Amino acid sequence: MNETDVIVVGAGLVGAAVAYELRRAGQRVVVLERERELCAGASRSNSGVLHTGFDSTPGSFETRMIRDQAARWPSVFEELGIPYKIPGALLLAHSEAEEAQLPDIAQQAALNGVHTELLDEAETRRAEPHSRARASLLVPGEAIADPF
Repeated sequence: MNETDVIVVGAGLVGAAVAYELRRAGQRVVVLERERELCAGASRSNSGVLHTGFDSTPGSFETRMIRDQAARWPSVFEELGIPYKIPGALLLAHSEAEEAQLPDIAQQAALNGVHTELLDEAETRRAEPHSRARASLLVPGEAIADPF
């Protein structure tokens, strides 16, 4: 009879990453998933976004976990042959109120160790020609993985 050291519940990106690290550490791992496919739940519904943590609460457990893993995703995906891209993201401000919030979000990102750039209307149009935004916040490190 096979013995198991750890059971991981859920085979989304997080469950798969946990199982991967446990296996690399020499643990005997079993992953339980209720769906027919891996990453069929939240990992697929978030479009495979690998968040930088630019807008998460500075110093929080969530932010520490996001930031710690952000540097590791590319090497893990390359090792496992999982397609990914780092296209960056634009947080668009369509109103004066939204535009006024961008500097605070940029400051929060800086506290989280995430590089961002504030773009004015002309720069936003160059980055996204179909946008009608007044301004934007560029987050160059935002990435996506293929959840399929």
